[in-house]
Amino acid sequence: MRQIEIVEVGPRDGLQNTDTMLDTATKVSLIERMLDAGAHRIEATSFVHPKHVPQMADAEDVMAAVPRDRGASYIGLVLNDRGLDRALQAQVDEVNVVVVATETFSRRNQGVGVDDMLASWERIAARAVTAGGPGQRHPVAPVWGPLLGGGPAAAAGSSGGGDRSARP
Repeated sequence: MRQIEIVEVGPRDGLQNTDTMLDTATKVSLIERMLDAGAHRIEATSFVHPKHVPQMADAEDVMAAVPRDRGASYIGLVLNDRGLDRALQAQVDEVNVVVVATETFSRRNQGVGVDDMLASWERIAARAVTAGGPGQRHPVAPVWGPLLGGGPAAAAGSSGGGDRSARP
């Protein structure tokens, strides 16, 4: 029988997109409630520059406070080598690198093109494996959004800006 595994990304993806700044204790409480609900792989935070994502400025503090006795695997999002250094120091169990599939979105969201992000992922994955943990790459192909413009009606005929297709 095939199985699926759900990775809870709310503490990172959900909270980084809010205008409300939550304190570390509130974030850890959210993670604890997710554990109580049965989550066991949780993307807890991201190790990006606080200037770009101020909601994740306490990444190290969150990782220092999450329960380590509940059998969970905690994932940290990283975009570059400095982020990986921080994530490894904070003792994440896994790292995740998002590689955006369109050139426009990649440059606007991550400040580099798709090829540069793929090269970054290769370095990060190799370093993560050497450090003893898995690395993941998630291709993302936005159809529309605040960084691409348009809206649902415009997206109906779009493939995320039409710049480039995702690489496996």
